[in-house]
Amino acid sequence: MTPWTMFGWAATAGSLVSLSGALAWMRLRSGRPVDLERIESVDLDTSAFAIERYQPLERLLSEEDFSFLKGTPGYTAQIGDRWKRDQRRVVRLYLSELAGDFNRLHAAARAMVAESPLPSAFIVELLVGQKLTFWRTMASIELRLLLPGAVGSIHVRPLLQMLEAMRLEVERGAGAHVAG
Repeated sequence: MTPWTMFGWAATAGSLVSLSGALAWMRLRSGRPVDLERIESVDLDTSAFAIERYQPLERLLSEEDFSFLKGTPGYTAQIGDRWKRDQRRVVRLYLSELAGDFNRLHAAARAMVAESPLPSAFIVELLVGQKLTFWRTMASIELRLLLPGAVGSIHVRPLLQMLEAMRLEVERGAGAHVAG
């Protein structure tokens, strides 16, 4: 094997280990536990999952505030480093809340499918796909948070859209469950 081939394999293995570690780390800190009693009753208040709660996250990820900070008198590199560290910490707190909301809505959707008398294999497949897409997007964002200077390139709109889609599905399913 050539040195370049060995380097390629090592880089690929390192990337896979890093991605697996990031996914495991996110899974461990994915938010509050699911309240099974609340889900079993299928009486989930979907208005509590409004994406408006996460609008500050988009502003937090923009570079406008940091650019303003850099232009103020008395700015030092230490201040900038602390700003970026605190910014990433707050973004991770928002992402943790977002993941918790998504997990609770997903659990409610799974509970509704389990209670449904209709065949629902395609719905289960859809739910699994949504969860995989959500976690893949979260992993991508978490990996970008590790890179210096990458915060401005992070877009959370896809996560917010997934949360809203899940909320609407649970709301529609709960309405059909009550009507049925």
